[in-house]
Amino acid sequence: MSKRLISEALLILQMKMWDLISLGMLGATGFLVGYAIKKLVKLFLFFVGLCLLILIGLEYMGAIKIYYDKLGEVLFNTLISLQAMLPEIAPMLSGLFYSLSFSAGFLLGLMKG
Repeated sequence: MSKRLISEALLILQMKMWDLISLGMLGATGFLVGYAIKKLVKLFLFFVGLCLLILIGLEYMGAIKIYYDKLGEVLFNTLISLQAMLPEIAPMLSGLFYSLSFSAGFLLGLMKG
């Protein structure tokens, strides 16, 4: 009887250990994804700023004319379309196994990136 209890206890311990390893791996993966996304967003925003700087410089020299009202309208419509995509992305994120550890790692990666 006691050997059976010991074997069951060992089996439960192995399952708990696997859960802890999974949590750690998902947390580390989340950190790496968050870190990479933050670096990519910084790079993207740098190039957007550089393009805007070039456009404003060309406008200042009189080479082009920028219609800021149209530019604002395009940016607003882009943000609205991105916001409309969020409900489609949410179910994919909710199905992640142990998504809490991944999310915690992801947020830590965003903060450290």
